This record gives sequence, C-alpha cells and structure tokens, in this order.
Amino acid sequence: MKFLLFFFIIFYSYSFALNSNKIDSLLLLVKTNIDNSKTYNKIAKELREGSFERCYYYSNLALKDAEKYNNIVEKISATTNIGDAYYYQSNLAQAQYNYNKALDLSIENKKEILIADSYNNIASIKVMEGDLSKAEDSFLKSLEIYKKLNDKEGIGNVYNNIGTVKLYQNNLKEAEFFFEKALSIKQSLNNKKDIAFALNNLGVLYKSLNKLDYAKKYFDRALNGYKEIKYEQGIADSYNNLGLISFQEGINSNALYFFNMAVSINLKLNNKQALPEVYSNIGSVYESQADYEVAIKTFHKALQISEETNNHNLQANTLNNIANIYLKLDNYRKSLEYFNNAKQVFEKTMNSDGVALTYIGLGNIYSNMGLHDQAITYYTKSEKIFEKQSNFERLAEIYQNLGALYEFKNDLEKALTYYNKSLEINIEQGLKEKQAINLQTIGSIYKNKNDYKLAESYYTKSFNIAKELNQKAIIVLYYKNMSEIYYSKKDYHKAIDFLFKHNTINDSIRNQDINKQITEIMTKYESDKKTQEIEKLNIEKELNNSKIRQQFIIIYGFMALLLFFCFILFLIYKQFKQKKQANIKLQFQNEIISEQKKEITDSINYAKHIQKAILPSENIIKKLLPNSFILYKPRNIVSGDFYWIFEKENKIIFTAADSTGHGVPGAFMSIIGSLLLDYTVEKLDMLNAADILTHLKQKLVSTLNHNDNEREVQDGMDMALLVLTKHEQFVELDYSGANNPLYLIRDGLLTEYKATKMPVGLYKEGDNRSFENKSIELIEGDCLYIFSDGYADQFGGPKNNKFKSKQLKQLFIDISNKEMSIQKEILNSKFEAWKGQHEQIDDVLVVGIRI
Repeated sequence: MKFLLFFFIIFYSYSFALNSNKIDSLLLLVKTNIDNSKTYNKIAKELREGSFERCYYYSNLALKDAEKYNNIVEKISATTNIGDAYYYQSNLAQAQYNYNKALDLSIENKKEILIADSYNNIASIKVMEGDLSKAEDSFLKSLEIYKKLNDKEGIGNVYNNIGTVKLYQNNLKEAEFFFEKALSIKQSLNNKKDIAFALNNLGVLYKSLNKLDYAKKYFDRALNGYKEIKYEQGIADSYNNLGLISFQEGINSNALYFFNMAVSINLKLNNKQALPEVYSNIGSVYESQADYEVAIKTFHKALQISEETNNHNLQANTLNNIANIYLKLDNYRKSLEYFNNAKQVFEKTMNSDGVALTYIGLGNIYSNMGLHDQAITYYTKSEKIFEKQSNFERLAEIYQNLGALYEFKNDLEKALTYYNKSLEINIEQGLKEKQAINLQTIGSIYKNKNDYKLAESYYTKSFNIAKELNQKAIIVLYYKNMSEIYYSKKDYHKAIDFLFKHNTINDSIRNQDINKQITEIMTKYESDKKTQEIEKLNIEKELNNSKIRQQFIIIYGFMALLLFFCFILFLIYKQFKQKKQANIKLQFQNEIISEQKKEITDSINYAKHIQKAILPSENIIKKLLPNSFILYKPRNIVSGDFYWIFEKENKIIFTAADSTGHGVPGAFMSIIGSLLLDYTVEKLDMLNAADILTHLKQKLVSTLNHNDNEREVQDGMDMALLVLTKHEQFVELDYSGANNPLYLIRDGLLTEYKATKMPVGLYKEGDNRSFENKSIELIEGDCLYIFSDGYADQFGGPKNNKFKSKQLKQLFIDISNKEMSIQKEILNSKFEAWKGQHEQIDDVLVVGIRI
C-alpha cells in the first residue's frame, strides 16, 4: 500500500476549522483596538491551514503592532504563526527558522508556556525530517514544562506526539501507552475534538498492529466525534483511514466509497495538503485491480497537487507509484526514470523509508531485465534499511523478490526458502494480497520440480484469495500455470480450457492501448508544466521590460516606421532583380537533381535484385514447406523484412525477421542476417532454436562492433525462428523468438507463444541473457503463423487506427481452415482494404505453415 500516514502532532491546542464568520467578527475588533496584535494573531491561526498568503499577511501585521507596543507575548505568537504558515506549505527550513526565533524570544523573556509550545513545534519539524530521537528529546522538554505548570491540555498533546514518535519507531506497545494516556486526559477535560484526535491515533496504531477490527472501531468512534462537533477536516481524515482498512481487507468497493467521500470534503475545504494522499490511495486500489489507466490518472492528480503545494514526501511517493505502473507494463525506461526521480526527492527530504522503497523498485527493474547482480545490490540496500526499522511488511516484499531471483537461477531450494519467509511474515501481518502472490510463486517451484499435486494445491489457495480480492494479475497467472500443469499431464482438453481463460483475461488487462493512453496522460502533464513555467517567465520578463518598451516606442516609433517602408521598397527591388537569376539557376539544378535521382533509383533497383537473389526462391519454399504461404510487401523498393530457410539432416529451420529500419538500411541488415544465419546453422551441431538465435546474436554483435569501432552499432532484428524435426509418428517444433511471437491454431483455438523480450543484436550493456526455447509436439492440421509488426501497425480503416494484433489474431482464426493460397489472398486484400488511401508505414511479412 503506497500512502503516507499524517499525524497532525503540532499546534494541537490551536487546531480549529476555518470559520469565515469568526474571522469577520475578529476584523470588527480591529476598528476598536489600539494594539491589534492579539486580534491579528487569532485571524492568522484561523487561516494557516487554508491560505498561506493571508496567514503570512496577518501574522506580519500582528508582529508589526506587537513590536510597536512592546507586546512580547504577541510578538512570540506572531513569529510562531509565520512558522505555522511555512509548515503547512511543507517549507520546513523556514518553519524551523521561525520556531527557533520564537523559542529564543520565549527563553529571553522567561515565558515558560511559550517555551514549551516552541519545543513542541520544533519537535514536529524533526518528525517530518525523520530525526525521531531529536524529536523525542524536544517533546520531553516541553512535557517537563507542561507538568511543572500543571497544563493538562499541553500534557495530553505531548503524550499524543510522543505516541506518534513511538509509532514511527515501530515501538507499538509504548505508542499504545502514550495514546491511551492522552485519551484519558482529553476525556477528563471533555475536549471533544481532542478526544476524536486521540481515538484516530489509536486507530492508526491498531492498524499498524494489523488488528483491523480494533482499528476500524476506533476510526468509527473518531468519525462520530468529528461529526458531533461538525469538524469537516476530521471527518475527511476518518473516511480516508476507513478506506485504508477496507482496502487492506480486500473490500475495494468500500475502500473507494470512503476515499471518494474524503476527496469530496477536502475539495470543499480546498485542503491541498490532504488531497494528494487520498488520490494516491484511490490509485492504489485501481492498480491492485490492474486498471492501470484509471490508476495512473489518479496518481497524476496526486502528483500535480503535491508539486503545487511543495509536499515533497507525497510527491516522491506518487512518483514511486507511477514508476511501479510502468514496471508492470514492462516499460523499463520510464519506470527507471520515475524511480530515480522519486529517490532524489526522498533523499532531499531525508526520508530513508522512501529511499528504501525506490531501491526495491530499482531492484525489480534490473531483475526483470536479467541483471541479477544489480538487482541483488539494490534489494540488499533496502533490506538493511527496513531491518533497522523492523519493517516486516517491506522485508516480506524483499524476500519475495530474492526468491524470484534464485528461482530464475534455478536454485529452487533457496528460492523456496525466501518465498516461505515472505509468506510467514504476510500471514502474521494479515496481508492477503501479498499471500496470494507468495502462494502462486511457491506453487511454481513445485511445478518446476514436477510435483504437480502440491503445485496445484498452492495455486488453488492463491486463486481463492485473488478471486476474493479481484486480483486479476494473479488470476491470469493461475490460469496460465494450470494450463501448463495439465499440458504436462497430457490432459490437453483442460490445458486448452485454462489457456483460453488466461488469454481472455490477459487481453482485457494488458490492452495495447493502455500504454498509449498513459503516455498521453503523462506527456500532457509534463507539457502543461513546462507551459506554465514558460508563461510565468514571460510574464516576469514582460513586467520588467514594459516601461522600457513604452519609451522606446514613443521616441523611436516614427523613425522605425519610416525606415521599415524604405527597407520594404529596397527588398522588392532586390527580389525582382534576383528572381530572373534564380529562375535560370533553378532550371539548371532541376536537371542535375533529376539525373542524380535516376542514378540513386537505379542503384536501389540493383540492390533489390541482390536482395531477391538472397531470399529463398518459391521453389525451395514449396519443396521444403509445401503447405505454406508467404505474404511479402516491402514498403520501399528494398525491405528490412526477410525470410530464410535451411534444411539440415531431418530438420527444417525457418525464420521470418524484421531488421532495424526499412528501405536501404533495413535491406543491408537483412542481407547480413541471411548470411550470418547460413554461417551459424552450418557451424552448429545441436540445432535448438534458442541456441541458433543466441549464437546469431553473438555473431551479429561481433560483426557490427569491432574493437576499433568508434561507436557501437545498435542495429539488430526481431525474428521468430522455427526448427521443424520430422519423426515417424509426429513433427516436433522448437520455437524461439526475439520480440516476435508464434501463433499456433489448433481446432480453431489460438495459442500464443511469447518471445524473449530482446532483439537479435546489441541491446543493453551487460545483458547476456540467452533466448528461451519452447518445444511443441505438432499434430496434423496445426497452423503456424509468424510475422513482422508491419501488418498489425498499419494505420487505416474508417477512423485511421492501427490494425492491431488483437484483430490480426481473429483474422488468423477465421481463415485458418482455408487453403494456404486463399489465406494469403485474404490477408493481402484485407490489408489493402484497411490501408485504403493511406501510406504503408512499414514493411509487411506474414508466413503461414500448415502441418
């Protein structure tokens, strides 16, 4: 759960709702008093949460009058109010500066109650900065004074504040002790607002102890207390806390109801300090449901407001949330960018807990990219921080991630140990959402050990929790894993049934439009932000230069106008003279350009013949794959897409590839790719599809990037490679893909075999992953389809949209029972009809093979 807990631990005895009538009545007193410092200070206190500018204005009026009439008490109060104004703007440095001034004045003038208040305020800054030991020292100093003065109100406030420090230190028993003492004092004073506040703190405590029933009970009591005194900000905070309880219980509909109630009240109060946290909580609910588009829109709202109010901790948390969304969508570049931005803001505010969160995120990125050493480094950094803080929930997350790393390394026993450690913590903490993930990964370990009975048991437990919490991402993995189990058992009917359910839900949550929509949202946000900054600079510049421009226009305007007309006349004459010369020159240049164009076109046409000669002939294709078709439509004269076939022993190796770029650069890459494939297959003894791609990648990188090259060539190719092995009773297929998948249609059902997410070529520095190999036993009538991205990416149709892979899948299913030559004709006519008058944007290559 990604949120910040807010404890309004300072200025406790002064917390009142904004009341316009009260301010109006106070302003009337200004007309009757000589020294208005006390009245101005009261007005400032009413305004500090809602309006920084007005609070600061009235605080300075109070300070001016207090100095004029030597009113020391009100001078100290005015200085404190200025600190308050900065505090509510999250400008902690300026807040502390003014609190220290107030403390010095209080000590100098021996005002003990004000000394205690100042220590209390300074301690609150230390809490926000994460320096809890210094915060506790300052709170204890103020407590000592309040006890000496027998100020029960102050004593109760400090007990609440020390309880909050203990809560942050994870010292929950002591936190409970101080909160209970605070509640007891406030009840004896019958301070209803403070009683509700103390009840709220106890609710937060029991939530931390994972005693959700107790927490809910105290939050409800706090809500009723706030409603009784009609304190709307307290009501909003209570709704937010109840939303967090419902979310942790997995009752997302209730959580959204409570969060939206909190948003409604905070919007009414224009409380921009509280809104980002609530929006962030709403975003987390939608994220848990895999509704990433709504989640990121909501996080965007939180980010925008937290930046406006300089709320750095919430800003960093929201950046972290957005980074996690991009990570789930496999957009590592954007995820890395947002995690690093969040880390910088957390470091700026010295929020070690937040920094540790970004370390987990960065570890997740490097883990997904296969850079395991870097991932372990970041996980270890975060583990040290959370162990120091005894933050078991985060430790469980780290153990889960380390388990995944060791599973990838095939160290299954070590992986199982970490998964079980994570599960134990999450059971103790009552975190059902995390338990579902733990159980699913433990099931995968047993599946890899071929202990299908135990694997199915863990998967089913995980599924039951995920279904209860509507965790679509876990449900999708359940169907996928169960399909694989039944496939291994050769129960193909059940395997296909589970796979169909997996594909149906997976398509709904990983819609290809989501990435585009999210990118548009964030691009608009970044663009709006830059536009606002530019407008602000332009306004300032305009104000600074306005007087100079006015004088310039008056003195030199007429002269400039006269010179302008003279200049225009001169230009007209000069252009007339040059036009004749230009026409002659242009005619000559046109002749040269025409000749050069003819030479270039002739060269490209010759390149086309070379490329055609390298591509396998139709006779070879028909001989080796008699029941097949190839739809090949280059965008330009030559193409970056190519196909290649090779026969060795009882194997037929075939690929459809998409080189970087199109036209001449793409054609060069296709020629290099074809030749290197010949070389690779001839040299290899074991013709495993993944091995061929891995060796091809190594050879391509070494060919394009010699040691004496000035730069590394990033070019490469995406491809799907098939190795068909003929046995007496069946045909075995080895498939491996570099970004390009394989579709297999059997009995009208389409199965997608996903590719390894990297190209054949130089990809990321240090990325030495091998390609994944998938072995499939084919039966008669199976249809295989491999292709480049040109068909699905083509714009057209009535709304000029992309054709998209989802529509292409359905087209393959619809035509799969037809003759291969007819399939080719249908695909071609469908493409041309979709494209219509629009330009073809990329090379197109589609290959179909029937077994």
